[in-house]
Amino acid sequence: MVESTLRAPEVAVEHVAAEKDVGEEKVSSTAERAAKITERFASLSEEIRTRKRQGAPIEDLVQQLRDVKAQHFKLTRRRRGEARGLDVRIERTKAAKIHRQAEQCYPPSIKSLPRDPQDSTFVLAFDVDSEVATAVDFFKMYGFVVFKDVLSSEECADTRQEIFEYLATEHPGFSKGDARTHDKLSSVTYGLPAKQAMFTRHVLRNRQHPKVIAALRAVLGSDDILVSHDRWCTYRPTHEHADWKTRGNLHLDVHPWGYVDGSTAVEGLQYVDDVDFITELNAVVRATGPHVQGVLNLLDNRSDDGGTQLVPKFHHCFEQWQRSLGPEDMHRDVHAPGWVVARQQGGGSYKFSDSNAIHARSHRIPLRAGSFLLWNQELVHGSQPNNASPSWRVAQFIKAFRTAGVSSQRLQRRACAVEKRIREAGLWEEVGSDVVASKAWACVVLCVCRAILSHRFLREQVTPAGARVFGLQRVQCSSDDTSSTET
Repeated sequence: MVESTLRAPEVAVEHVAAEKDVGEEKVSSTAERAAKITERFASLSEEIRTRKRQGAPIEDLVQQLRDVKAQHFKLTRRRRGEARGLDVRIERTKAAKIHRQAEQCYPPSIKSLPRDPQDSTFVLAFDVDSEVATAVDFFKMYGFVVFKDVLSSEECADTRQEIFEYLATEHPGFSKGDARTHDKLSSVTYGLPAKQAMFTRHVLRNRQHPKVIAALRAVLGSDDILVSHDRWCTYRPTHEHADWKTRGNLHLDVHPWGYVDGSTAVEGLQYVDDVDFITELNAVVRATGPHVQGVLNLLDNRSDDGGTQLVPKFHHCFEQWQRSLGPEDMHRDVHAPGWVVARQQGGGSYKFSDSNAIHARSHRIPLRAGSFLLWNQELVHGSQPNNASPSWRVAQFIKAFRTAGVSSQRLQRRACAVEKRIREAGLWEEVGSDVVASKAWACVVLCVCRAILSHRFLREQVTPAGARVFGLQRVQCSSDDTSSTET
C-alpha cells in the first residue's frame, strides 16, 4: 500500500488556472501548483522512507501523501475537462469557417417563381402531353418542375379515401370526418405511416399511371426507368390546434461525400426489409444520375397548408458546395449550421439548421390536386409547417432513377421483393398472368383479348407499363423469392 502511494503522479499543467492551494500556500498558476505538488510529493516520500529505516511511525505522512495525490487528481481532471472544452471550441471555430465558405456557394436568391396564370397562388405547371419540352427546360433551369392534371379528381379522391381508411385501421377511433378524433394521429413524423413502403390498390396504380411515368421519363431523359415504392403523408388541419404543426426543415437526401465519390454500397441492397426501398434513395451515387424525387399531390395544397419547399437552382452549385464542405468529420455536430446523418449502405442525408442562410433562398411550392412535383435530388428541399390551416395536406411520394445504373443482380432482388409485396397485399392474383404476358410480345394479343372480355382492362393492378417501371418484366422470380413467409 505504501509503495503504491509513493508512486509519483504525472501532472499535466497546460491551459488550466489554479484556484486552490497545496498545504497552506496559495499558488497563482497551474504550472506553479503542479511544481508544488511534485515538490511536496517528493519531500513526503523521502521522509516516509527515512522513517521506515528508523522504524518510526509513518501513518500521518502516508495520509498527507494521499491528500497530495487527491489534489493532483482534481487538477488533472480539471485540466482534461478544460482541454476537451478547448478542443471543442477549436473544432467549432473550424467548422464555422467551413460553413461560411459553403454559404458562399449558395445560389443567388430568387425573388419569385413563375406563377400559374389562372391563379397566382400556385407555381406554374405544365401539361405532360403537350408541353414536355418546355417543362424539361424549366426543370433544367430551376431544378424542379410541376406537371398539372396528372391524376384526375376521381383518382385523387380514391387515393385519399384509401389513405384515410388505412389510418382508421391503424389508429382505432380515428375518423377523418370527426375532428374530435384527429388527435389519434401525430405530427412528429410528418404524417408518415409506420410502414416504409406502401403496397395498396390506388397507391400502386398511381406509381404506374401513364402520366406519372411520362413525367418521370421526360425529366430523366430515358424511357428505361424504375419507380420507387415509397409512402404518403397527411398533415392535419391546425387552425384550432397549433400544437399539430409540423416542423419546418431543409435537407438533401444524399450523403454528400458518398454520393459524389461513389462509395456507397447501394448495389448491395437485399430488399429483405421494406426500409431498403428508402435506403435506395439515400444511398444513390452521382455517377448513375440524374435522380429525381417527387410529390404527387392529392388535395389542393396552399401555402398555409404546409408542404414542400425547395431552393431553386441549387443543383447548379451542388458540386462546388460539396467541395467546400471539407472532411466529413467536420459535419457531425448537430448544433452546427449543417450536419450529415449517416444511414445504411453508406448512404445518408444532410441537414441544414434553422439558422442556416439557405432558408432565405427557399420557396414554398403550393400545388393543385392531381399535380406532380418533381425535383433533382441535388436540390435542397424540405417542408414548411402547416400554419393555422383549416385544410388537410395529403400527398404521395414517388421518385425514380434510370435502370441503366442498376446491376442485374440488384434488379433481380428488387423485382422479386416488389412481386412478393404485391402478392402479400392480395393484389397479384388479378394480374400475375398479365405480368408474365408482358414479358413476351407474342402474348400481348392474348392479354388484350382477355382484358376486353372480362371488362377489367382499366382495373388491372399491374399494367405492362407498370411491370416495366417496377422491373418485373426483366426477371423470373422463383417460388422461394416470392414466398410470403416473413424473414
